[in-house]
Amino acid sequence: MNIKCANCGKDNEIFLSRFKKAKQHFCNKSCHRSFKNKIDNPSKTRDLAGENNPMFGKHPIAWNKDMKGEECHNWKGGLHKRKDGYYRINIDGERKLYHRHILDIKDKSVVHHKDHNPSNNSIDNLMVFNTQADHVKFEAQE
Repeated sequence: MNIKCANCGKDNEIFLSRFKKAKQHFCNKSCHRSFKNKIDNPSKTRDLAGENNPMFGKHPIAWNKDMKGEECHNWKGGLHKRKDGYYRINIDGERKLYHRHILDIKDKSVVHHKDHNPSNNSIDNLMVFNTQADHVKFEAQE
């Protein structure tokens, strides 16, 4: 008995005892898997170039491409909160801790938060010590 493969279209001769009442017949397991994959994953076999792509025209400019600062879609005002609670700011590509930027500290001075909350950067909450030793002495007195 001659039957065409549903995937590749080849004529196959099979014995009547192997004939099944299925709607599709295949020449081998590889053809059957290929046929099932086209049904289960149609996106692998269809052309998704250009206008056929479902995302075509959704984003006229690629995310973050040539965008800096306020132009960027995820701009948060320049402040980024670290895991330890301190805020970091980027100024001209240089990263600084926000409380050091507010006080304009460039040397090795130490900044102390009076309420021990690293997120509270109000001027009246910050104290500046010349050395870490002075800071440790102050902490011991509290």
